[in-house]
Amino acid sequence: MRALLMYRNQDFDPDQSLRYYPTYGDRKIDPRERLLPHERALIQDLELDPLLGAMANGDEFLLEVAERALLSGLRNDLDTILYRQGALKDCLRNPTVVQQLYGLAVEAIDGTRRRWWDMTGHYTSTVLYAALDLLEASLSILRKLRGVAEDQAGRVESEAFSNLFAMLRKELSDEYLGTVKK
Repeated sequence: MRALLMYRNQDFDPDQSLRYYPTYGDRKIDPRERLLPHERALIQDLELDPLLGAMANGDEFLLEVAERALLSGLRNDLDTILYRQGALKDCLRNPTVVQQLYGLAVEAIDGTRRRWWDMTGHYTSTVLYAALDLLEASLSILRKLRGVAEDQAGRVESEAFSNLFAMLRKELSDEYLGTVKK
């Protein structure tokens, strides 16, 4: 399942710029580095740290993704920019929708982390129980996600969010969720 909120036909890759700049001078770039030196300089020159900080609101993951998304935009064509602006307009008109989606993502990640340690046990029954618990929690998140898509589909206008919600309603049907539950 691909969200396609940043690009019409491809996923957003926060490490994409590292493919364009695999080395910096005589030093190979480590993909785990957050920013390349010239990118950090650009952020300082344009004084973007307050903007990025406000966007992230203390969330390091959001800060890293916001930096990458902002910097990757330097290579976008007009069609991609207009596509993203449409999605942004939906975000500004419907902030609770975006907050709900982000909240579900955080809930899914946190739930997976908590349950993962239970699956590292030595007893088969413990691992099986933890795996079933994780699957049930994941199904709950998927149901909530589909619920957001059903409730909010009429509120969005952008191609990006309209396609996302249509895909969620189609791919997370009662039939599919029932099959997974079985």
